[in-house]
Amino acid sequence: MLREVAMTTSVHHILAPLEPYWDRIVRRPLSDESLARLEQVVGLPLPQCLREYLQVVGLFQDLTYVEHNPIFVFEALAEYGAARRDLLDGLYGEIDMKLLPFGHDDAGDLYAVRASGENDPRILFLRQDIPAAEATDMTFCGWLETIVTKALETIDQRRPNQAKTWRVQFTFRGGDIDAILQVMEQVGSATLEGDWQHVETTQTGVGKATAQISFGDQQLMIRRLEYPQWIAPWYFVDMAEPLDVNGSGSVIEKLDDLFREQIPGYGLINFGAVEQNEGEAYADAPSQH
Repeated sequence: MLREVAMTTSVHHILAPLEPYWDRIVRRPLSDESLARLEQVVGLPLPQCLREYLQVVGLFQDLTYVEHNPIFVFEALAEYGAARRDLLDGLYGEIDMKLLPFGHDDAGDLYAVRASGENDPRILFLRQDIPAAEATDMTFCGWLETIVTKALETIDQRRPNQAKTWRVQFTFRGGDIDAILQVMEQVGSATLEGDWQHVETTQTGVGKATAQISFGDQQLMIRRLEYPQWIAPWYFVDMAEPLDVNGSGSVIEKLDDLFREQIPGYGLINFGAVEQNEGEAYADAPSQH
C-alpha cells in the first residue's frame, strides 16, 4: 500500500505542479453536466476531492499510470455504475451504503471513499471474500500527492500527447449490423463498404470475416464472428482519434454513450492512449469490460 500523506490542501493545489506538463499527460476534464450525470449514475453526491480530480483530470487519463500505484481508477461512467450496483447488491457485505467506489485492484476488489463532507476522506478497500470495508493507510489527497510526485519524477519519459491517439474497440455480442450503422448515423454518415471478406473458419467452427465502414471521413475496420449455435454474429469495430479534439468533443465518447443506450450486448475495449506507430493490431477475442 502507498504511505499516507497528511494533507490539508485541495486537489487543485496538489495538481498545480503538473500545469507545465499537461502536454505529456493525457486527460479529459469532466464538465459540470458530466459530473451531474455521474452523480445520477451512482445515486450519491461526489465527495469534493473526487469532484475536483474529475474537473481537472477526468475519466480518460494516464496520470495515474505510475509504478506501484495499487488503484486502477475507473475510466467510464459505466464502471462507476456497475461498482455501485455491486455494493448495493451486497457483493461486499452489509457495509456503509454511502461508500462510493472509484477504482479497483484488477482482481475484483474495490477502492472507495465515503460520500461525505470530508475534505480528504480515507480510502477504504472492499474485498469480495471479506464482507467488510477495510481502512487503508491512504487518504484521497495523500494518494493523489504520491501519484503526482511519481509522475513528475518520470515526466521526461512521457511522450508528447501529439504523438498519441486514443484507441478503442466497440464490441457487440449478438449484434445487428444495421442497428450499429443506424446508431453511428446519429454522429456522422456511416455505410458498409463492399462485401464481407472471409478470413478463416477456426477448428472450433467460428467463422471470421472483415469489412470496411465508411464513417464520415474515416475508414473503420469491422470484424464479424459467427458460430452455428449463436443467435446472431458478434461484431468488433476498431476506432482511433487524436487526443486533442480541438474543442469539437470526442466522437468515441459520443458513440460509446449512444451504443450503451441503444444496443444490447454492447461493450467497450479501451486500449487507452497509444503512440501512433503502435497498437495497430486489435484483439479478435470476444472479451468485454
